[in-house]
Amino acid sequence: MPIYLTIFLNHITIPSITLQPFLHTFIAYILIPLILALILQWTSIKSTKAQKCLHITNWFPEIIMALVLFVIVSSQIQKITSHLTIIYMIIPIYIIYLLIAPLLGYLSGKLFNLEINTNRTLAFSSGTRNALVVLPITFALPNNISNIATIVVVTQTLVELLGEIIYIKFIPKLIRR
Repeated sequence: MPIYLTIFLNHITIPSITLQPFLHTFIAYILIPLILALILQWTSIKSTKAQKCLHITNWFPEIIMALVLFVIVSSQIQKITSHLTIIYMIIPIYIIYLLIAPLLGYLSGKLFNLEINTNRTLAFSSGTRNALVVLPITFALPNNISNIATIVVVTQTLVELLGEIIYIKFIPKLIRR
């Protein structure tokens, strides 16, 4: 993200961004949970207790994501409603992406002669990104940038969730062979 910010921000804003908050946020909210998940996966190969834990946690992603999204949107609603012009500018970009990405996924599946279910999965997953993964990093930005970055990430997530609902209905109908 610091590289992207360097590209997109002006030379006046860049000095106010320090690397330490990014590293702290990355380690605490991305790296440590990833390592814990890998440890659980690895230990579940030999341990029945770890296998049971892994089986139980299979149900968590949807529930936790819904809860996290509710908490985030609730906590950021003030920022979102005070920057509606930004939202109006970025939503069309996300909608265009939602239309193009599955098509590119489908064409890639055709190019590599994937079976129908795999091609559907590729088309579906092409249109979804994990914006919530970078959300903690947006909180490490200076306030003036953090507000806008947070709005962009939360809006992207909400648009993608709506897009996924549409994908679930239409991708199986559109990709038949």
